[in-house]
Amino acid sequence: FDPIMLLIMLSMYVYQLPMLHLSLATFAAISTYIFIRCLLRRRATAWLASRFASQLVRRIWVMPSLNRLFYWDFVMETDKRYINGRLGALYPLLEVKADLPRHNNPTTLAPEARKTTLGEFFTTFTPFIYFEELPDDETPTVNIYDLRYHSGGNFVHSATIVFTPDNTPGDSYIHSLGRTVKVR
Repeated sequence: FDPIMLLIMLSMYVYQLPMLHLSLATFAAISTYIFIRCLLRRRATAWLASRFASQLVRRIWVMPSLNRLFYWDFVMETDKRYINGRLGALYPLLEVKADLPRHNNPTTLAPEARKTTLGEFFTTFTPFIYFEELPDDETPTVNIYDLRYHSGGNFVHSATIVFTPDNTPGDSYIHSLGRTVKVR
């Protein structure tokens, strides 16, 4: 939801214009707004790339903020880390929300979790997926995170796969927007 876009569209009706002029004015205003957003997004991406240049940035994903107007949410993949945060759209105010290490050599649990229905879903659902292994002698688990959006100290979309003691996938849970649903 973009309140500025809504404001632009509704503000055109204040003027008593013929329908053709109203349509053209709305199209021009929205096109200008989208163009400015694209320029600001490109500027944010370039600023992040220069700010983290010493960390060998592999890719950066900049998106409109989930919670704040005039901010961007971002995910950055470097050679050693995944960084999730927020950046001001007009002024470069940086807030890092999550800084996770890259797992170059995962154990057998993460590849097994990726093969499950929930793992395949997350692999196709998000371009930035992260597997966190929590080994335990009785019930090892793997948490899967969609790194794109972070809110309230947690990732908005995540999943948990509980493994049996012999390391086969057992119960699976998907967590989204504060709700947990068992998946089988």
